[in-house]
Amino acid sequence: MNLTREECELALEIIENLDGIECITCRANGIDNIQLDISENYSKAIEKMYELIEEHFDNPPLKFEELHEDMWVWDDEYKVWRQIHTTYHSNLHDVVEFKDGQYPALARKYFFEENRFYRKQVEEK
Repeated sequence: MNLTREECELALEIIENLDGIECITCRANGIDNIQLDISENYSKAIEKMYELIEEHFDNPPLKFEELHEDMWVWDDEYKVWRQIHTTYHSNLHDVVEFKDGQYPALARKYFFEENRFYRKQVEEK
Protein backbone atom coordinates (compact mmCIF):
# COMPACT_ATOMS: atom_id res chain seq x y z
CA MET A 1 0.00 0.00 0.00
CA ASN A 2 1.50 3.32 -1.07
CA LEU A 3 0.26 6.34 0.81
CA THR A 4 0.03 9.69 -0.90
CA ARG A 5 1.37 12.94 0.50
CA GLU A 6 -2.22 14.14 0.99
CA GLU A 7 -3.18 11.03 3.02
CA CYS A 8 -0.13 11.42 5.26
CA GLU A 9 -0.73 15.13 5.82
CA LEU A 10 -4.44 14.54 6.59
CA ALA A 11 -3.59 11.85 9.16
CA LEU A 12 -1.06 14.16 10.80
CA GLU A 13 -3.54 17.06 10.85
CA ILE A 14 -6.04 14.83 12.68
CA ILE A 15 -3.42 13.97 15.30
CA GLU A 16 -2.34 17.61 15.54
CA ASN A 17 -5.95 18.70 16.14
CA LEU A 18 -6.17 16.61 19.32
CA ASP A 19 -4.93 19.73 21.11
CA GLY A 20 -7.44 20.78 23.76
CA ILE A 21 -10.04 18.05 23.27
CA GLU A 22 -11.86 16.84 26.33
CA CYS A 23 -10.39 13.75 27.98
CA ILE A 24 -13.30 11.27 27.78
CA THR A 25 -11.48 8.68 29.89
CA CYS A 26 -10.94 11.26 32.64
CA ARG A 27 -14.61 12.25 32.61
CA ALA A 28 -15.70 8.59 32.71
CA ASN A 29 -13.63 8.27 35.88
CA GLY A 30 -15.29 11.28 37.52
CA ILE A 31 -12.57 13.84 36.77
CA ASP A 32 -14.01 16.99 35.18
CA ASN A 33 -12.43 19.96 33.43
CA ILE A 34 -9.31 18.15 32.19
CA GLN A 35 -8.27 18.55 28.61
CA LEU A 36 -5.42 16.94 26.73
CA ASP A 37 -2.45 19.26 26.70
CA ILE A 38 0.06 19.57 23.86
CA SER A 39 3.51 19.37 25.37
CA GLU A 40 6.64 20.81 23.81
CA ASN A 41 7.78 17.27 22.91
CA TYR A 42 4.45 16.61 21.16
CA SER A 43 4.82 19.79 19.12
CA LYS A 44 8.38 18.85 18.15
CA ALA A 45 7.21 15.36 17.16
CA ILE A 46 4.49 16.84 14.92
CA GLU A 47 7.10 19.12 13.33
CA LYS A 48 9.42 16.16 12.71
CA MET A 49 6.58 14.17 11.13
CA TYR A 50 5.90 17.03 8.69
CA GLU A 51 9.63 17.06 7.87
CA LEU A 52 9.52 13.29 7.31
CA ILE A 53 6.57 13.65 4.92
CA GLU A 54 8.44 16.39 3.05
CA GLU A 55 11.59 14.28 2.85
CA HIS A 56 9.70 11.19 1.69
CA PHE A 57 7.74 12.84 -1.10
CA ASP A 58 10.33 15.39 -2.17
CA ASN A 59 13.99 14.81 -2.97
CA PRO A 60 15.84 18.07 -2.42
CA PRO A 61 19.62 18.06 -2.86
CA LEU A 62 21.47 17.47 0.39
CA LYS A 63 23.44 20.22 2.06
CA PHE A 64 26.96 19.48 3.29
CA GLU A 65 25.76 19.67 6.91
CA GLU A 66 23.24 16.87 6.26
CA LEU A 67 25.88 14.37 5.16
CA HIS A 68 27.20 11.94 7.76
CA GLU A 69 29.33 8.83 8.15
CA ASP A 70 27.93 5.58 6.68
CA MET A 71 25.06 7.44 4.97
CA TRP A 72 24.15 6.24 1.47
CA VAL A 73 23.58 9.05 -1.04
CA TRP A 74 22.72 9.25 -4.71
CA ASP A 75 25.56 10.93 -6.63
CA ASP A 76 23.69 12.55 -9.49
CA GLU A 77 26.84 13.51 -11.36
CA TYR A 78 27.89 9.87 -11.85
CA LYS A 79 24.38 8.36 -11.44
CA VAL A 80 25.51 5.92 -8.71
CA TRP A 81 24.88 5.19 -5.04
CA ARG A 82 27.81 5.95 -2.72
CA GLN A 83 28.39 5.36 0.97
CA ILE A 84 30.01 8.19 2.90
CA HIS A 85 33.16 7.40 4.84
CA THR A 86 33.58 10.86 6.35
CA THR A 87 33.15 14.58 5.68
CA TYR A 88 35.42 17.47 6.67
CA HIS A 89 36.49 21.02 5.85
CA SER A 90 39.84 21.39 4.07
CA ASN A 91 41.18 24.89 3.46
CA LEU A 92 38.50 26.49 1.26
CA HIS A 93 36.58 23.33 0.42
CA ASP A 94 34.11 20.95 2.00
CA VAL A 95 35.30 17.40 1.32
CA VAL A 96 33.28 14.19 1.13
CA GLU A 97 35.09 10.85 1.29
CA PHE A 98 33.25 7.81 -0.02
CA LYS A 99 33.97 4.19 0.81
CA ASP A 100 35.28 2.13 -2.06
CA GLY A 101 33.07 -0.92 -2.63
CA GLN A 102 35.96 -3.25 -3.34
CA TYR A 103 38.31 -1.88 -0.67
CA PRO A 104 36.31 -0.41 2.24
CA ALA A 105 39.44 0.96 3.92
CA LEU A 106 40.16 3.13 0.86
CA ALA A 107 38.11 6.26 0.41
CA ARG A 108 37.60 8.40 -2.68
CA LYS A 109 37.65 12.13 -2.00
CA TYR A 110 35.48 14.71 -3.76
CA PHE A 111 34.90 18.38 -3.15
CA PHE A 112 31.31 18.91 -2.11
CA GLU A 113 29.17 20.37 -4.91
CA GLU A 114 25.70 21.86 -4.49
CA ASN A 115 22.84 19.92 -6.17
CA ARG A 116 24.90 16.74 -6.52
CA PHE A 117 23.97 14.45 -3.62
CA TYR A 118 20.43 13.23 -2.81
CA ARG A 119 18.64 10.89 -0.38
CA LYS A 120 16.85 9.14 -3.22
CA GLN A 121 17.73 8.40 -6.81
CA VAL A 122 17.02 11.33 -9.09
CA GLU A 123 14.62 10.29 -11.84
CA GLU A 124 15.34 11.48 -15.35
CA LYS A 125 12.64 13.76 -16.73
